[in-house]
Amino acid sequence: MNKRIFFTSILCIAFLGNLNAQSPSESTEAVQQRVSTKVKLVTETVHKWAENGRDPSPILKTMQTKVGPLLDSGKFVEADAELDHVLETLKQDGKSAEPTTASTDAMQQRVVAKIERVKEGAHKWEAAGRSTAPIARMMGEKVKPLLDGGKLVEGEAELDRVLETLSQDANADESPATPVEAAHQRVAAKIERVKEIMEKTAESGNDPSDIGRMMEQRVKPLLETGKFIEADAELDRVLAELKKDAK
Repeated sequence: MNKRIFFTSILCIAFLGNLNAQSPSESTEAVQQRVSTKVKLVTETVHKWAENGRDPSPILKTMQTKVGPLLDSGKFVEADAELDHVLETLKQDGKSAEPTTASTDAMQQRVVAKIERVKEGAHKWEAAGRSTAPIARMMGEKVKPLLDGGKLVEGEAELDRVLETLSQDANADESPATPVEAAHQRVAAKIERVKEIMEKTAESGNDPSDIGRMMEQRVKPLLETGKFIEADAELDRVLAELKKDAK
């Protein structure tokens, strides 16, 4: 596995392993944040070792055989403790966990942020009773292999597609208004227009009571009986008359 991407790959594994779980509590969230920070420190050190020609395989082996399985099964407390052992080993070795280049760090942060956005979107699907299987499949079959291969740019692009899918499906879930609901909305807008005309009539020194009486006699009875489509048509006639009188 490419040393640059181990951190984001670990987060992706954790995401997949806990996709169908409930949102973490506040205490669990704090542990996850500590784990993420420690994984990042280990990742940066491993990358530094590789740049300096050192063999990071012992550290990677520990991460893959001990830390990775714990994250995969959602055991963040145990993973946190295991990461302490890894960091202690690195400290004893005399190597500090210095940051990688700014560009790589920025890209990693974007990828991590997008994984979190996908996770939030998946939780919303789950809360709405929707299956998260399509998202899990995209993350497992497309995103994770790219991150495992150190292809940050391609992985980020694939994450964008996952987020786009979540966005499009969210919009598609919005049921179109029924004819009555649409008429209700139109009626509300037209009543506001009539009110504006009445206010302008009063401001000009004229008596708007005729308009009020017209609404009371012709529109109100239809609204009281729930006949919004008929009320919509009647309001059109009222507005046409008011326009004609204005001329």
